[in-house]
Amino acid sequence: MLTTILGMGQGQASERFHYPARVEPSSPLEIDAALDHNMAEPLLKAFTEKHPNIDLTYTNYNTFEVFNRAQQSHSSKTAADVLISSAMPWQMQLANAGYAQPIDTPNARQWPQWAQWRRELFAFTFEPVVMVYRQDLSQQMPPPRSHDQLLTALNSPQTQLKGQVITYDPHVSAFGLMLGMHDARFSPQFWALANALSQARFQEGGTTNEMIQKIIEGQARLGYNLLGSYAIQAAKQHPELIVQVPEDYALVVTRLALQPRNAPHPKAGRLFIDFLLSDQGQSLMATQTPLFALKHSIQGPWTAQSLKSKAGTALHPIPIDTGLLTILDPLKRRTFLRRWDQTRTDSK
Repeated sequence: MLTTILGMGQGQASERFHYPARVEPSSPLEIDAALDHNMAEPLLKAFTEKHPNIDLTYTNYNTFEVFNRAQQSHSSKTAADVLISSAMPWQMQLANAGYAQPIDTPNARQWPQWAQWRRELFAFTFEPVVMVYRQDLSQQMPPPRSHDQLLTALNSPQTQLKGQVITYDPHVSAFGLMLGMHDARFSPQFWALANALSQARFQEGGTTNEMIQKIIEGQARLGYNLLGSYAIQAAKQHPELIVQVPEDYALVVTRLALQPRNAPHPKAGRLFIDFLLSDQGQSLMATQTPLFALKHSIQGPWTAQSLKSKAGTALHPIPIDTGLLTILDPLKRRTFLRRWDQTRTDSK
């Protein structure tokens, strides 16, 4: 496997991973994804072992970059064969605008209707949005277990969280913008919480892993609205991290895969998407990487069913329908970001 680091805008860097074909004749497969390689690696290895003639190149980008590259390549021959992203509205926009092609494979035909859109978009994970805190925080205050408790802790005159909370910068992260706008629509207390975060001089980050690293290093003590799959993966190596699914409500993100209409290697792309939906692919997500397998029949510690058994009615999956596009309305986005920025200004 060969790795190349590529420069990108916004201070980010993409990572490219190459899994060479082991038999000839070979078929290329290009995957553009907003999914860290260490999370995807069990899937990539198993797929290339199953299909040794596939010459696979996997490039990990941020969510905005996946979308922007897809738009730029729509009228060219530089398109990827598969796009994967947790920024659900942007994936829906690509499909709704005619950028995606239907997938007609055995597993796609059997996939739950609620977890797909027109056989062009396929959800294959079930990832909760969580809070993450350092275990030593509990020595100074009761760690918040819900949004309400976080709001109360932030508003307390004795709060231990001044300058210690970190969350997404919605200007940098499409995923963070999506979460913020869904929170604002779902919870009547969202703007009170945003104001309390600002009064506590919260920090902002561009990715969950970046924010978790700051918590590990002690630069922050609590992360708000982080992606549960990445948080659980980090906590496996860092037992000082506690991952809390909020008890009042927890948004659930489903990572979406699509095949561009102008994919240069459509057969290979279809094989990969079908693999994500297969029992083998879903079992790997349930046992080797905490993406939370979506398929009901799959067993393991990280499945949608196991998560539902623990969190119950607190879970609120973001629906996969054209309602996602309202988040992309320019006026709604500007209004949200203006109000978000105003909370920072008012706290100074």
